[in-house]
Amino acid sequence: TGCIQIAGPDTSNRYIALQIPGLRSFKNLLNELRTRYFVFMKLLEKEEAQKRGAISLAYVVGHFGDKRQGGGYVENHYVSMALPLLPVAFHVCTDDLMQTVFGNLVVKMTPAKGRARFRLHYGTHLECQYQLSSYGIPSDLLPLSPETNEIELEPHLRWYRSCFTNNNKNGTADQLNHLHQSPGPIAEPNPNDVLSIGSKKSDNMGNERLRVLVKDVAKSYSIGTNEEKRRLVDGIINDIHDSGGRFLRQVKGSETYWEEISVVKVREKITQRFRNYNRRRESVRQTVIGGALIPDAPLPNDVVFGRAQRSKGNELLHRLIKDKSEDYDSLNRGMKVIVVDAVMEQIKSNGGRFLQPTADLDGYVELSIDSTRDRVSTYFRNYRRPSKKGIK
Repeated sequence: TGCIQIAGPDTSNRYIALQIPGLRSFKNLLNELRTRYFVFMKLLEKEEAQKRGAISLAYVVGHFGDKRQGGGYVENHYVSMALPLLPVAFHVCTDDLMQTVFGNLVVKMTPAKGRARFRLHYGTHLECQYQLSSYGIPSDLLPLSPETNEIELEPHLRWYRSCFTNNNKNGTADQLNHLHQSPGPIAEPNPNDVLSIGSKKSDNMGNERLRVLVKDVAKSYSIGTNEEKRRLVDGIINDIHDSGGRFLRQVKGSETYWEEISVVKVREKITQRFRNYNRRRESVRQTVIGGALIPDAPLPNDVVFGRAQRSKGNELLHRLIKDKSEDYDSLNRGMKVIVVDAVMEQIKSNGGRFLQPTADLDGYVELSIDSTRDRVSTYFRNYRRPSKKGIK
């Protein structure tokens, strides 16, 4: 019925056990208890939930108030407490004044340890969602339509069907493909989607989540067998789908519409991500030698080496390479370092540093003098003046 769902993760990477009492429509209490047990045990399959617990969120605003007047709450509470899932916070959203008064009385009678974990939010849909966002729970994690404030059950139903498909003996990500295919072009991706935009980097929440998932299991992937690697890739695909996300690419020739990528192609892309990540990590190990880790963001005048990096420092480096390329080419190999050092000194005198981003260390590495010389020398060698072929 959708009265108990898994949402999230929130900004602290904790999953949310979302409960919407207004959707309680079970034939009997036993079926409801079975559903709660099933959803919570699925939540416990996630390693992050085992380590850091989960957030309980009851949403009873408007017509999502409980039509059963609290019937079965005691039994549901006992089932929840019997499971090895740590509730790190309790949020209740309501627009009922009596519920708010009663809830505040209950909170005041609760021991201090429990009271610190409980938050009661009173107001309209918009007001409650705004209050939740101040606790790291953005409104787009709730399955609510922004226009109508109605529950959108399709992501939850997709997750529900995928759970049973995964339980089949031969259940793989390929069998789930048809559950996640949209009937036509998609006008607006949701925050949990993974967007493929060629060589550009996307800051969509789904893309960030994919990067974290790849980073978390990269070591296991690098030492695993082919079967274990495939299982890790399929696990990431299912994790993205479980969060309500899809793998999308822009429709050819369009800048506004998207289409889903087949699971076969998705698997290829994730496999390539693992190869790139491990190659980059090995490169970082070599780069760190003689360099210093910079945890802060680069300064405007810093030169940041890497794909598609843009900054004032990078622009200055490109201008200097262009201006001094003839001097570099005119010198013999032993003297070229004079031009390279002059470029480096000009960047440094402008307040810049030479940095290399690294996802493995969550920061930047300031390159050693020797590493910087190698990079700048490579820039000179790769620089090409306009070809004069064809000019008569």
